[in-house]
Amino acid sequence: LEHLKNARIFFERGMVREAAEKATAEDVQRLRATVAEQRSFRGDSEAFISADMKFHTQIAAISGNPIYVAVSEAMLGWLKEYHTEMLIWTGKENFTLTEHEEIIGRIEQKDADGAEKAMIKHLERSRALYVMNSG
Repeated sequence: LEHLKNARIFFERGMVREAAEKATAEDVQRLRATVAEQRSFRGDSEAFISADMKFHTQIAAISGNPIYVAVSEAMLGWLKEYHTEMLIWTGKENFTLTEHEEIIGRIEQKDADGAEKAMIKHLERSRALYVMNSG
């Protein structure tokens, strides 16, 4: 699991940098719409996590490279198997939403360095949400 978490951070750092360099106004609007959708799913862990996965996959899609999208979907699918219900604890969802908004802001400003830093902060905080199943 640690290898998967590390691979995700390595991959998403590059993806968000590329998104910041290539994103159109329409791409930014799609990301904002996904975060708004995710906000409406607070309290519904399955729907919230699905919207979270959609957000990260949309960032990969901005690259225009379908391989990046496929890798993103695969990694997120593997991680979902290890996700805990911690995300639904009071406040955790709001951290995720705030971090997603910060990432979008950096992408919109074409700030690749800032987008990468915001993504690393987001993924490092969320590392604890994935644990090995003890069953």
